[in-house]
Amino acid sequence: MHGCLYGVGVGPGDPELMTLKAVRIIRDVPVIAYPGGQPMDSTAWKIAAAAVPEIRDKEMLGIDVPMTRDAALLKGAHRRAIRQIEVLLDQGKSVAYITLGDRSRRSAGSRHSVRLQRS
Repeated sequence: MHGCLYGVGVGPGDPELMTLKAVRIIRDVPVIAYPGGQPMDSTAWKIAAAAVPEIRDKEMLGIDVPMTRDAALLKGAHRRAIRQIEVLLDQGKSVAYITLGDRSRRSAGSRHSVRLQRS
């Protein structure tokens, strides 16, 4: 059985503006993926944690998202992220990849989900 990858936008910055669906997904999944190394360094994670305090009890997966235009560096980072997520999905764990704003617009999470669909 495979897990499901959810792309979850945490809104524009105010935890009270997160959608009910985003909150439900974060509560339902066992793994939270977020951009950055440590949860407290991730703005998306801090917003989600303010709305869903129980996020702190979940398995965390920091995704390296370098802020660069170096295509080779970006490609390598995206490949590593996809492999990390695939391992969890293959274990049957569902993952919520949280990002700032609307995840369908220019987010690393949307690029990773498109690449996962192709593999």
